[in-house]
Amino acid sequence: MQLSFQVLERSGAARPVPVEVHHLTIAGWAGRDQAAIEHHIAELAELGVKRPSTTPCFYHLGSELLTQAEQIDVIGMKSSGEAECLLVQSDAGLLVTVGSDHTDREVEAYGVTVSKQVCPKPVARDAWRFEDVREHWDQLELRAFAVANGERRVYQQGSVASLLSAADLLARAASGRRRHVLRHARRTRRHCRNGGRRRARTRIARPDLEAHAAPRLSRARPVYCRMSHCPTRHS
Repeated sequence: MQLSFQVLERSGAARPVPVEVHHLTIAGWAGRDQAAIEHHIAELAELGVKRPSTTPCFYHLGSELLTQAEQIDVIGMKSSGEAECLLVQSDAGLLVTVGSDHTDREVEAYGVTVSKQVCPKPVARDAWRFEDVREHWDQLELRAFAVANGERRVYQQGSVASLLSAADLLARAASGRRRHVLRHARRTRRHCRNGGRRRARTRIARPDLEAHAAPRLSRARPVYCRMSHCPTRHS
């Protein structure tokens, strides 16, 4: 998946950086406050969302879900966005930007991974170099705004300090991807030892859509995300 960012330098100048993305990993339940995480898990469990086996957990999705389009199309009216920090590996180094983990909330009760895979993930076009914000990472704030009935309002707001550190998340995600690749390799070897007599198939779980025989394609409500230096700014 090809993305393009305007990387903002300390001097205030910006330079274009193209990035070819091959893997997309979304971290869930990645907060530092374990009590708050447990409270949120319990709230979602009451709505039918399955408890995660571990925290944080990592969802390995298709990189083609990433988009820098102005709008996205979704099925039905039960999906919503969630502003997130986005770390991107590039030839210019690790980049920091914002994105939206758009998720189908109805499908979420059936399967969290499926609910994330069925929705595009909007990504911003501006980015910072991680090295430029590393020293004051915990002072960054993330805000999202939604427009409803012509009124722009705060949809989401929080400090990056509430999340596990970027270095910690990257290390855990890399470890999780290695385990994911090893499991896939073992399944492949077992199939080869069987002489390939059965054609390998990938089963894709999908929700029961009998009650939605004619789902509607709708425009997702716009969610405007931004990350700001607070209170420290680039000099």
